[in-house]
Amino acid sequence: MPGVSNDGQIIEKTRPPCARVFQMGTVSVREEEERMGKNQGTVDNPYLSCVKALEEQNTRWRLKRCHVPGKVIYFPIPMRRESFSTILANFEHHGAVNENTNTHSRFLSYLISRKWCGKHHQIVWRSCFLGIALASGLKNSFLKDNQLFSFGWYMSVMSLFHFSEFFVTSIIRPNNLSPESFLLNHSKAYGMAALTSWLEYLVELWFFPGLKNLAWISAFGLFLCLGGEIFRKTAMLTAFHNFDHLIRICREEHHQLVTSGIYSLCRHPSYVGWFYWSIGTQVILCNPCCAIAYTIISWKFFHERIFEEEMTLLHFFGKGYVAYQSKVPTGLPLIKGYSAD
Repeated sequence: MPGVSNDGQIIEKTRPPCARVFQMGTVSVREEEERMGKNQGTVDNPYLSCVKALEEQNTRWRLKRCHVPGKVIYFPIPMRRESFSTILANFEHHGAVNENTNTHSRFLSYLISRKWCGKHHQIVWRSCFLGIALASGLKNSFLKDNQLFSFGWYMSVMSLFHFSEFFVTSIIRPNNLSPESFLLNHSKAYGMAALTSWLEYLVELWFFPGLKNLAWISAFGLFLCLGGEIFRKTAMLTAFHNFDHLIRICREEHHQLVTSGIYSLCRHPSYVGWFYWSIGTQVILCNPCCAIAYTIISWKFFHERIFEEEMTLLHFFGKGYVAYQSKVPTGLPLIKGYSAD
């Protein structure tokens, strides 16, 4: 079997010739052997042997990769329907599983590999979730005599923000694209903040229902969210491949200092947009407590974030970034960033 790194990826330098089969998915083993050359012989591999057994039955197959504790298992899955007992018998015969593995675990592993271990399943279900939330929010926003219109606006801007993060990342840094690009699981603090805002909304809706019907306040919050969203996405597209969701500690070859466009107005426009967007979400909900708390916590977060990021930027760009700092502010109130002085 090929070597596997900590993140489950196949290690290139330890990959045997048959590893190409595992990457390609649906492929003929015979075609692969012809490509490797008849003189090289057959690679002794239980999983490849299992595939051959399936092909002897004139069964086209597709490969699924399933992560289990401590290793990665590759499952050759028939393209046509086969009983679980047939697949399990092939695995046992060729050494893919053994008697120490109970039937329930083997069936569960097979089921997971067949249904949920596709390469893009995490992206698919996140996209579906955000699409449903956006549709529900828009529907709730335009219902007549609806006291929950503000929550509909909130659902819409939240869904739009997280999906657009993934969409823009797919344009500017497609090689770095992953389920984390949605920023849905940004941090535990981010999730707790969202839950707290929902709790405040429900409590105040129960005891002070009139507070949630102030449409002009919600409209101002919607303006903050849309403005922050546009500001942030403009910054991401302007920086393009120089933008990253994580602070870089090593400079990449193509990494350049961007000072034009929206970056001529402030040094951290993506943070500026996110800062006002986060506050706007609570203004939409007419949550006075969370609006204040979000302002304080977001300011503290970006104060620390900018300080740490500018340490690396000064290391990357030296005097060029010092000159940029002297001309352009951070864009956030009372935040000056890191100074080399």
